[in-house]
Amino acid sequence: MNSAEDEDDVPSVFLLDPFVHMSAGDRHSILVTEDGRTYAFGDNNSGQLGLGHTNPVKSVSCIKSLQFTNTDEKVLLVACGRESSIVATNYGSLYSFGSNNHCQLGFESDESCAIHSSPIQIDSFHSKISWKQISMGAEHTCALTNDGIVYTWGSNEDGQCGHARKYDHITKPKKLLLDYNVSTM
Repeated sequence: MNSAEDEDDVPSVFLLDPFVHMSAGDRHSILVTEDGRTYAFGDNNSGQLGLGHTNPVKSVSCIKSLQFTNTDEKVLLVACGRESSIVATNYGSLYSFGSNNHCQLGFESDESCAIHSSPIQIDSFHSKISWKQISMGAEHTCALTNDGIVYTWGSNEDGQCGHARKYDHITKPKKLLLDYNVSTM
């Protein structure tokens, strides 16, 4: 390194645990390490980093509220949308955070609190589900179980949730009624 400018390109955080999953949103990214720790970086104007605030973040930050210290629960999967994010755990839980202006976080919010900067557990599932994949679009979310069942929610204005277009928004996870099981999204 020959200049101060080059020094700005050196990572300020060195993570020792191997990454097992990563997702990139519109202007943010989240990664998951082998031990289930989650790290976020990028834009945070809607709380999509899950850090409990909407302040700008200049370096890689651990999402401490997703460190489940009293249990062996850990994050396995992550998906990032435009201004929101979701994670799935080995306990079958889904936690979402960021903008919820189209119910893409999996629950209804009134307009005055459509930003959730800390992870909130989606409580629509009444039994433990083993998640195979999760995915977010700009304003909708999809989740695939290991049994091949797909759930979608969020904006459905263009039919992107796969449900009848008479519903502009799917406010909580809704099972897609398909004649077959899905193996991947």
